[in-house]
Amino acid sequence: MLHGRVTAAPASSACSFAGLEHLSWRERSVADLVYERGLVTAAEIESELGHTLKNATIRSMLNRLVGKGILNRQDCGFRRTFIYGPAITDASAKDALLQQFACDFFDGSVERLAQALAAHLGESNRRGKTIWLRQHSPERTGTACR
Repeated sequence: MLHGRVTAAPASSACSFAGLEHLSWRERSVADLVYERGLVTAAEIESELGHTLKNATIRSMLNRLVGKGILNRQDCGFRRTFIYGPAITDASAKDALLQQFACDFFDGSVERLAQALAAHLGESNRRGKTIWLRQHSPERTGTACR
């Protein structure tokens, strides 16, 4: 699960998330509820929302979220009851976010993003070793060779 929140949908193109930017606050709150609870029915969401929305409204909203690729729907078979669940996995969210970051800062090149990250980590590692060596130098620790 995505830590109880809808973070990103699988990318429909190289540089955009499918549908997330077009969710209303109510759709997002319903989607968040599904991601927090796991598998739910419209009746369970209605109850969770304190019956502030009619069941038909909730079903309509859930179907729109299914159409946008945010949720999955499975027919339970009993009285045409549908069970809704998260459609976005951690892996697909991470892939989409990395692709978006690459689009925003590296002209869409994940390879250039990886190279920049490797360079940053290498520099950070070198700085960390230098700091450690300074902190543990014989002059500072009083353990100089005699």
